Amino acid sequence: MTQQHVADVVATMDVRGLQQVDVLGFSFGAAVSLHLARQAPERVRRLVLLDPAVGLGVDGAAKSASKALAAPSFLDPAEARATYVESWPSASQDGVDQEIAHYLVQGEDKRWRWRFNPESIAAAYAEMARPPSIPPSSVPTLLVRATQSNVVHPEYLAVCRTAGVEVADVDSGHQLLMERPAETGVLVRKFLDA
Repeated sequence: MTQQHVADVVATMDVRGLQQVDVLGFSFGAAVSLHLARQAPERVRRLVLLDPAVGLGVDGAAKSASKALAAPSFLDPAEARATYVESWPSASQDGVDQEIAHYLVQGEDKRWRWRFNPESIAAAYAEMARPPSIPPSSVPTLLVRATQSNVVHPEYLAVCRTAGVEVADVDSGHQLLMERPAETGVLVRKFLDA
């Protein structure tokens, strides 16, 4: 699955005539970005990994995959909102509104569900449980860890630091792009502008 995502990114770059780009990935997207940098380092100028979901524990990944396969449905958007806010209490009202507007759809059975493919999410968790790899030394890399999230393991951070990866923290849950967009943006811009 990750190999196919990497191939798709390279193919898209080829179609667009992009020989080398800065690459930013969040969560599973960071895992794909990391594999892109390892498989085609000459195509990646700089790499930004936002709370990368790499090297997740097998048991935790299996539980998350099972949960994704049992995708919940809701009687109405209000019930979906309440469940969302309960599972992500630090989300802003605006962030919740955007998620509801973009990702909640009503099915033929009149129940409301989040718009995603449960099987794809389960497969992604299997990919995220693979042993972690570090970025190639030839690609300058920034890893931004969300401190209130347990996605990035301290051991992985230590290995990355030893390998020359720049590490920065954002006081946020995993969804740092929505919880701390300005702070995250400043870190990314500073790194890319350096």
